[in-house]
Amino acid sequence: MNLPQGLLGTAGLMGLCVGLLLASVPAALAFAAFRRLQEGLRRRHAELAATYRRNQSIVEGSGEGVLELDRAGYVRYANPAAVKLLAYEAHELIGLDYRVLLNTQEDGRTDAIRQIG
Repeated sequence: MNLPQGLLGTAGLMGLCVGLLLASVPAALAFAAFRRLQEGLRRRHAELAATYRRNQSIVEGSGEGVLELDRAGYVRYANPAAVKLLAYEAHELIGLDYRVLLNTQEDGRTDAIRQIG
């Protein structure tokens, strides 16, 4: 920066430099905080993904029928045991209102659900 000495002076130039340095500190601190948050989110995402895979493996391998329902009571997921127990194809269960499964069908496909509980 080429400013005339009379305009700023040595002390003024020093003050300007210190001011600029101090002005950049909050930005540097904010950037460091952002990086820490970003890394924390990255770690947490990896942990959640591992937990999801572990839980998915448990549910898929379970001998018990498991249905996941949305808030309205429609099937979002059925594990292989539920598919076998209810005598439906997996794609037939997805989107089905669970209350349909509580009514006995003509072909007896949901008798198993009544026997269990």
